[in-house]
Amino acid sequence: MLPLGDSITDGGSKMRAFRYYMHVQLTREHRAVRWLGSMHGVYDRKVGRNATSGVVQEDQPDWPVEAQHHEGHWGWTTQEILRGHRKQPQRHSLSQWLGELKSSLPHVVTLHIGTNDLTKYVLKEGKTVSSVASHVHSIVRRLCRISPQGLVLLASLIPNCRGGKAAIQHRREIEAEYNGRLSRLCTRHVSRPPSACPSMRLQLVNLTAVVECSMLVDGIHPGPQGARNMATALLEGLRPHVQHILGE
Repeated sequence: MLPLGDSITDGGSKMRAFRYYMHVQLTREHRAVRWLGSMHGVYDRKVGRNATSGVVQEDQPDWPVEAQHHEGHWGWTTQEILRGHRKQPQRHSLSQWLGELKSSLPHVVTLHIGTNDLTKYVLKEGKTVSSVASHVHSIVRRLCRISPQGLVLLASLIPNCRGGKAAIQHRREIEAEYNGRLSRLCTRHVSRPPSACPSMRLQLVNLTAVVECSMLVDGIHPGPQGARNMATALLEGLRPHVQHILGE
């Protein structure tokens, strides 16, 4: 399993990372999961731009070190996931991350991305929501090529709750447009699977509905309850596809 995205995928701490709660629940269900990614642990607050690969959470019996791999990059946009970050070139980009996995290609990818795009480009620079959705489509196509039998759990965005009432209302409208485009992307994939990987599954997971502003620690990132709700929703999206993934 490859958790892919920005700081919301990282989590910043054990209790704020949805991937921790996913690991705990999958372990309870006796599902052995190998977690993938060049990042390890959680956000390194000692480094201004988190230039390291993260801080491993040691001595955690319910979250062993090998289960802490991920590909969540703080502050990154969809375009930076695709092409790399000019201020963090050592972090590489999607093609390099996937290439380094070699034989351990992901069966499942969780993809929550776009929050930083809406903030930096759509709301501040006036770029279109469709351009962000187009980058997500490119990410999905690359995942499709590398893991043609896999499953991508494409998440709608959890709400961003920073700003005044009017700013938040405007953000909701932008988020709704973006989430609608993600939904249509999944619908098109199901009705017209790409010829390069007709067996790959693309499942929309509604995280918008399970995380409220009160569940965010800073108006952007989920606290423990929000992360737990995200994990539950992602697992519900995963379960119908387990037999397909495992070839059972």
